[in-house]
Amino acid sequence: MASKRTCEVSEPVVQERLKRSLGIANHEEGDLRFIRFQGTSMLPALQPDDLLVVSRNGLQRLHPGDVALFERNKGKLIAHRVLETDMSNGNVLTRGDARLFKDRRWTESDYFGRVTALFRQGKRLPVKASPGKLQWFTLVSRFWAKRMINLIRRYLKP
Repeated sequence: MASKRTCEVSEPVVQERLKRSLGIANHEEGDLRFIRFQGTSMLPALQPDDLLVVSRNGLQRLHPGDVALFERNKGKLIAHRVLETDMSNGNVLTRGDARLFKDRRWTESDYFGRVTALFRQGKRLPVKASPGKLQWFTLVSRFWAKRMINLIRRYLKP
């Protein structure tokens, strides 16, 4: 979950200076927001208090592996990894790296922006396109979670 506190940077000259000082001078066009991340759904890729640089460009620029922010429940921002894009229907499927289950499909009206840079303790870190080693952990966790659910169901049947 990302906090709703954002810093808008609308002046083009100020945006350019910020981009250069943060090392994101080749940043694509789009309105920039700086958001402090909170939550655990994207561990270890995103950690609480990471500073996210978010580009406010269209949903059509998202690709599987990107980390995107979506707005839910009147202002609550959710940062999750894009699993699948369906531009013919205008929706995107996501899941947090540390979550077992996929989210609902997000639409353009829910879309807030794409994470283009990440700063942790003053250092710029890459926003990786895939969770890497965590993928294996997630697969193994899913397997055992399903087995446990099936065992519990079997023993709870009358």
